[in-house]
Amino acid sequence: VEYDYNSGNIKTDFTKVFSGSLQKANGGYLVLYAQQLLSYPLSWELLKRAIQSQKIPMETKVSIEPEEIPLNLKIILIGSNYIYDVLYRYDSEFSKCFKMFVDFDNEMDKSEVTEYGIAKFIAFQCEKNKLNHFTYEAVEDVIKHSTRLV
Repeated sequence: VEYDYNSGNIKTDFTKVFSGSLQKANGGYLVLYAQQLLSYPLSWELLKRAIQSQKIPMETKVSIEPEEIPLNLKIILIGSNYIYDVLYRYDSEFSKCFKMFVDFDNEMDKSEVTEYGIAKFIAFQCEKNKLNHFTYEAVEDVIKHSTRLV
């Protein structure tokens, strides 16, 4: 929610309500980097609350209170094994919010065959778990990120 400030007064209306990452990804996938997410205070707790309630909270600082939006998306959290271990051990809600763990090998040849294998693996997981399929761009992003990790 955006606000107008006029003579010390805060004013807003429904035309000043804009979507964030959860709203934009609703109905599909949201890819988040764990380290970045954890570096913002309260982001982790707010994300878990949204996942558990299956609603996007709409918090504002003034009297306008937009209705919560039903949340229907899959979140892919990308991070190191260390971050995964810490969250799994010390956050009792982590395993309830993130039920699947995928670990890529430390070495991989960058070739069309490997990239095709990654795309095929993603498609298989989507079919197996009855999930929406990734867009071409999303598969490209996963491949780019995996090559950076290796």
